[in-house]
Amino acid sequence: FVRLQKQLQSEGLFDASRKRPLPDFPSRIGLITSREAAAYSDFIRILNNRWGDIDVDLAHVAVQGERAVQEICAALSHFNTLATDDRPDVLVLTRGGGSLEDLMAFNAEAVVRAVFSSRIPIVVAVGHERDETLAEYAADVRASTPSNAAERLVPERDTMRRHVETYADRLRMRADEKLAERVYHVERLVTRMQTVMSLVRLTLMQTVQTVEHAGATIGARIESRRQQVEALVRLVRELDPSRVLRRGYALVKKGGVLVKSAGALDKGDRISVHLAEGQAEATIV
Repeated sequence: FVRLQKQLQSEGLFDASRKRPLPDFPSRIGLITSREAAAYSDFIRILNNRWGDIDVDLAHVAVQGERAVQEICAALSHFNTLATDDRPDVLVLTRGGGSLEDLMAFNAEAVVRAVFSSRIPIVVAVGHERDETLAEYAADVRASTPSNAAERLVPERDTMRRHVETYADRLRMRADEKLAERVYHVERLVTRMQTVMSLVRLTLMQTVQTVEHAGATIGARIESRRQQVEALVRLVRELDPSRVLRRGYALVKKGGVLVKSAGALDKGDRISVHLAEGQAEATIV
């Protein structure tokens, strides 16, 4: 046993650098064990309690005795030669505890090399925590028991639900903050426009009052001042960017700077086009 362990270790079969991570949420699991073993029922029970709704393809094999090595290797070969769409996301090779003689199939060189050669990530869980086999060293993940293998593969549904709810709350808070920020900017813009219009109306009222006190003899000057004020009002309205954009115009910016000439643009430049409703990114061709 020790001699084989040293030989396989020198060949790199136990190197941590070649071990692969397990899939986060496997939808199909290839289970290699005996259907009569307690390991099978323990694994399925824990799997269903924690997550459920996962397809488990069982390869029924002898886990000790003369046929064990051949049947385990055949099961590993079967799963690895399936078409990609039919292949499980992860394999689990497991059995319950026992004496060193009971576990010898999991120390057989053929089984260890088959585990190492698996193209599918594999978990090996043999016996209890004190039991160690060479197949576990060659696996991507070693689980202490069959139940622990199920725990390593899937999270608890209630725990994941709480995580999702927490993330959803954070997203809602972030969205509310962004919305409040946008509303604040819009309100500031509206306030500025209202201030300008108030100044225009005040100017108009003062002008009218001045003209009225001057008497009817300056009617021409009244008309002239009124036209100036109306022109000022129109000018203020025309300067409202949103009115311009609503007429079908757009603002083109390159690197955040307003583009006023086509000569400032080169082929391949990234620009942003600001419209009356929203904006779009574009590339100069």
